[in-house]
Amino acid sequence: MTSRCSLVLLALVLLLFGCIAGCLSYSFGAVAYDGEELKVQVFNAGEPREVVVQATIFQIREFSQVEVYKKAEYMFLEQGENEYRIPIDLEPGTYKLYLYVMIDGNRAATEIRDLEVQA
Repeated sequence: MTSRCSLVLLALVLLLFGCIAGCLSYSFGAVAYDGEELKVQVFNAGEPREVVVQATIFQIREFSQVEVYKKAEYMFLEQGENEYRIPIDLEPGTYKLYLYVMIDGNRAATEIRDLEVQA
């Protein structure tokens, strides 16, 4: 019985490491707004592949969040640095960006960023 429990425990640990390794393959870098579009760096540490990148943007107003943009798009990520561009006109103010990389409907990376747009 002890060896069976050890094998089950080992399998669970390997599964956990496999899930964690998948999450580390994608990440987000700098986010910049130039008055016409939002540019988001997306890093791919793995093999090139097609993923879905989703961005949801909320403007912070009077202690609440108001959704101003939400879109998911297919994107081919090369290995290394990639750029995701969102053409958008943002008013001056404070925003929260919810950024996702999804593969086969599962989230592979998620980040929340603050953005301050100056007048």
